[in-house]
Amino acid sequence: MTSIQVSLAETAAEFVQRQVMAGQFSTPSEYLGFLVEQARALAERQKLDNLLEEGMRSGDPMPFSSEWWQTKKT
Repeated sequence: MTSIQVSLAETAAEFVQRQVMAGQFSTPSEYLGFLVEQARALAERQKLDNLLEEGMRSGDPMPFSSEWWQTKKT
């Protein structure tokens, strides 16, 4: 695991401490790690949404059937 130093405004640091004291997280590091994972998941979701939109704009729609999928698998 890598260690980094983070500077927070006093109000932000107090908020993090309240989250830890509320028992939701063991340490400030655990809470910040949770936030990073949330941000990463959001970025991945936005990437997927963009790819889906790009696919929808890429041309005329095609009908898909079970037979079509079976042909693609083989």
